[in-house]
Amino acid sequence: MKTINHYIQRSAFERRGEVFNLPGASAKSELVTHVIDDNNYSSVFEKDRFLINIIEGQSKKVQIVVPKFAEGKNGHISYSISEKINLPVHIANGVLFVGAIDREAMADSIVNLTITASDTEKPARNSTTVVTIRVKDINDNPPIFSNSRYSIVLGAFISPGGVVGKISATDKDATSPNNYVHYFSHDPQFKISDEGEIVFMGSGILQKDDHMQFNITATDGGKPPLSATAKVVINEHRGKTNGVQNEVTTQISSNDTVEKSEIKWLNAGMSGYTYEIIKATVNGFEDQKVMEWLKIDKKTGRIETLKRIDPVKVKTIKVYISMRKGKREVPVELIINVTDADEITSSYMKSAVPRNFTTPEPGTIAAEVGAQPTEGVRPEIRVKPIFKNSSVFTTFINEDSILGTVLSLPYPLATNSDDGHIGGLLYSMTENEPYFKIDEKNSTIRLIAPLDFKTQKMHFLNIKCVDNNGELPYHESFASVVVNVINAKNNYPVISNTDLLHLNVGEDAKPETVITIFKVSDADGFEKTQLDVNSSMFKVDESFKLLVATSLKGYAGQRLCSTVTARNKQDRVATSPYCVTVYPAKNTHHNPLVISPKQNSIHYFDENIVYDELLKFTVLEEYESSKVTFRLNEMFKKDWQLFSIDKNNGSLKSKQPFDFEKKTVHEIKILTCQADNCSSTHLFISVNDRNDNCPMFPKQDVRLTVLENEKGKRQVGRIPAALDSDFHSDNTKVCYTTDTLIFFFSDPTLPILFTNSSFDREHKKQHQITINAYDCNLSCRDPHQPMNGTIVALIDVIDVNDNFPKFTKKSYASTVVQGQAMAGSHILTVQATDLDDELNGLAYSLRGFVRSPTQTFTLSESPISVDQSTGEVIANELLKESSYYFTVIVVDSAGHEDTASVMVSVVTYAQQTELVFDAPFELIMKNEKNISE
Repeated sequence: MKTINHYIQRSAFERRGEVFNLPGASAKSELVTHVIDDNNYSSVFEKDRFLINIIEGQSKKVQIVVPKFAEGKNGHISYSISEKINLPVHIANGVLFVGAIDREAMADSIVNLTITASDTEKPARNSTTVVTIRVKDINDNPPIFSNSRYSIVLGAFISPGGVVGKISATDKDATSPNNYVHYFSHDPQFKISDEGEIVFMGSGILQKDDHMQFNITATDGGKPPLSATAKVVINEHRGKTNGVQNEVTTQISSNDTVEKSEIKWLNAGMSGYTYEIIKATVNGFEDQKVMEWLKIDKKTGRIETLKRIDPVKVKTIKVYISMRKGKREVPVELIINVTDADEITSSYMKSAVPRNFTTPEPGTIAAEVGAQPTEGVRPEIRVKPIFKNSSVFTTFINEDSILGTVLSLPYPLATNSDDGHIGGLLYSMTENEPYFKIDEKNSTIRLIAPLDFKTQKMHFLNIKCVDNNGELPYHESFASVVVNVINAKNNYPVISNTDLLHLNVGEDAKPETVITIFKVSDADGFEKTQLDVNSSMFKVDESFKLLVATSLKGYAGQRLCSTVTARNKQDRVATSPYCVTVYPAKNTHHNPLVISPKQNSIHYFDENIVYDELLKFTVLEEYESSKVTFRLNEMFKKDWQLFSIDKNNGSLKSKQPFDFEKKTVHEIKILTCQADNCSSTHLFISVNDRNDNCPMFPKQDVRLTVLENEKGKRQVGRIPAALDSDFHSDNTKVCYTTDTLIFFFSDPTLPILFTNSSFDREHKKQHQITINAYDCNLSCRDPHQPMNGTIVALIDVIDVNDNFPKFTKKSYASTVVQGQAMAGSHILTVQATDLDDELNGLAYSLRGFVRSPTQTFTLSESPISVDQSTGEVIANELLKESSYYFTVIVVDSAGHEDTASVMVSVVTYAQQTELVFDAPFELIMKNEKNISE
């Protein structure tokens, strides 16, 4: 047999044949035809630009492919990224993978990449497209303080509004509001500005020797916000002083010499010590007089002024204090320097003109705040405004002053030696002041809101004055005004007795007999408070004693009730009910008189405790104990069935432990009898709740779902809350935990399950965990059930379409016989698989054009189609061309796709190979299956 090789273009096939002549001689030959690919199709992207939106820290896969129209080397397409970038981005087989990107590592939120698709033939054909990746910033960086601890030493006294120091925190997030930082002070005496300035907002003056420490928090503006905490320590060296100091020096300013101002000193508040002022001296004053100026708290050592101290006449007060701890006595000499307010250097908050804080030189009259004068200042502005009274003013105002009242101050508050327009002064307040308003022209300060002495005793106003009528350039000066509120004495009196409903007196009590003493207080002083008991049987004297006013004979056994009224000088009234039970006179009554327990008294006992005895009844000694008997009143309710009482000694017992969950209060009556004469005592037994019930779940399993491929902390779902049968809230606190680290409870007291793990449904479709509920205090004691309740949670992973469909082959080929491939004829079937659950199946279609050796068909006129659901390739008409080449595409429900090329060859009858078998017919039929394979 001779083989002939023949090279043609476009179609390719093999032919084998046998030629016969008569009478039976034959010759055989084999013809092999090779197809030469001429690389005549260019690879072209479907889009010239792609946009990918991605969230910082997440990954994404995007298919960016070109159709393949060639086979062999020309049909292999490679992809590349032109730019060199330091980002986790790469492309392979037409799939662009974008890894987790840190937005803070990027100069901009957008990156443009050029993707090139090329075949491997020479000359190579290629195509390019631009991919834009836009990264959305998330709040993944908390603020970071420049120091975790700020130690600040005060060099001067600080008035309200003064700057103590400065802190700083930064946030590495790329965009606002994620990187916007604001501050919060855990001490209400301080506020932190957005620039990090620590501003003193307390009342009075912050002493330069005061030791304080507090936490500050920096919070960003992201959602959810992230925060960091640092500590501020003021005068740390002062806080390290240990032990009692025998010589102590402190000081107060003229602003603090008003009534009831505290004088802070080092030895105050020492544990275990008691304090007593032995002596106080001032040059030019009698010691006894000076002792009337001050008072000291015996337990805390807190010293307060009782009267206003004149700083002009008094410069130094020497106080001799005795500190005792057990048998130990420590004598202390305390020197109090009374300083003029002019010696206090103040710092002020920012005004409307932006500027930095500056620290004044020691000894300056007032702190000047602001930037240096700008260029171009006119030389005629020579002197800045000067406030009177060394820039510090102190005044008083009554609490009940009417709105519009003008503060008593030396107006105008400031002067200026410049003349004309330049000397014109304008006044303003540097802060929003809700109670006072200043006239910008004449500086008068008026009351604009009602005052309340109880909520705020002093108001601190910061005043700004500028010259040149407020036109630039101008000079500015600042002053402080301390407004002391005088108590209007409009408080109500308070009656604080707790036993007024349970008073008693004998029937034979004589007039003027004292029953009780009313406890009355008034924040305004009660020297003018009057009491009225509103009864003809009783009266009250000047020392608030409740007295018998007349004979009580005949009132035995009665409970006399009325109302006591307290009225102060301002006609403020307080009332309280009171009741007096009149007992029979001695030796005149026949029913035994029970001394204890008291009538209608309440007695408390814990549940689930076995008590040997609850109560013991006692009667007056005049009764012979052998003649007095005790018994339960069985006619009164049914609570008596739980109790028993000893007939002879009056010992009350419980037959079984109490159960708060069944009954909280038991009400019984005890009869105390002498012969046939009985007294009835009404008692209440109140049961205290104990933590004797452990939490239990109402059901034993729960089913939740979680979405695959999600990242970060997120809520999975709410589980059924466990129940605790205890009553009080302290005993019913339930906490939750799991047996795995994958799922957790962010707040252990809330039945809300969280996770911060990412799940792959194709790896594991369901997770089973055990959830435990337990007593948060770990103190429940229930003998009938375990300490922890458990529940099984089944968590299903919800499928996300995150996988691309994939054809079983990248290239399909099929051969049909010309004339047999007619409309509706089956040509071949293409198949694709997808790891995701595709409920509606995959969708198949043709892409681009259908090409033959002589022409190109659009999809609307294509002689070949594919079934959308099954992938079956079908002829739409009689196939006349020698071959057809086209691309099929498969798409899943998420729009992910894959492509494959298909070659259909059409052969004529002459091109078919005829097989001649020289064998018996029976052998051929027997082996038909093997032969056809």
